[in-house]
Amino acid sequence: NSSMLDLYQVNSFQEYLDLYSDIADWENTGWAESYSQIIANLAQVKSHSSEYIDITAKGEAIHIGYVSWVLKGHEQDWTFVISTHEDITERKRDEKRVKDSEARLRGLFENAPEGMFFKDADGRYVMVNQSFADRMGTDDISKIIGKTVFDIFPKHDAEKYRLDDILCMYTRQVSTRELEVIQPDGDHIIQTAIKFPIVSEDGSVTGVGGIDVDITELKKLDRMKNEFVSTVSHELRTPLTSIKGSLGLMNEST
Repeated sequence: NSSMLDLYQVNSFQEYLDLYSDIADWENTGWAESYSQIIANLAQVKSHSSEYIDITAKGEAIHIGYVSWVLKGHEQDWTFVISTHEDITERKRDEKRVKDSEARLRGLFENAPEGMFFKDADGRYVMVNQSFADRMGTDDISKIIGKTVFDIFPKHDAEKYRLDDILCMYTRQVSTRELEVIQPDGDHIIQTAIKFPIVSEDGSVTGVGGIDVDITELKKLDRMKNEFVSTVSHELRTPLTSIKGSLGLMNEST
């Protein structure tokens, strides 16, 4: 039909046939295998669907999705076989862009030095990265998936973390807290805990995501800086006090 001609950018059925006129040995092309599969499927289920990449009359590559079936009433002689063809080039490009984007995000998620996680609305971990698992004292991420904070942390801390989850989902606001966390080996670390709501396409909140940034060393440096400033300030004040005292004595003697 005319849509098929437009798809291949030709003006007539003859021009469409001319696209393949230079293919003399069909048996040694990929098309032979493809058509053999179509015939086999039609013989078994009376329909076949697939995709292929072809070239238009103007040399442009197009991705086509098609469905073929034997017209009802002609199953015995196959005198009528119908095929519908659809240009799915843009859809395949969109799918590739989405897959590429997902791959980049997954690479960032899995290799980030910060602990990262996603929970469902009931508080179960559905996805965590290796950094988060390491802080929980395990190198096996599967040991955390499906668990809640009550399975991992002391009850008092778990109740606080779960309340943060609920508030984050209810307010739909990003929250940032500074927490002191006890590691499985007994060490204490300080981390900035960032939580954000996960909102689906229909607008409903389906869970929370989180990023835990270890700021222990930054806190140590900040404390050292404050102690240094305090010490220097004290040392500077001591001579000044002595000078003021000496000036006072001089005034009295004068």
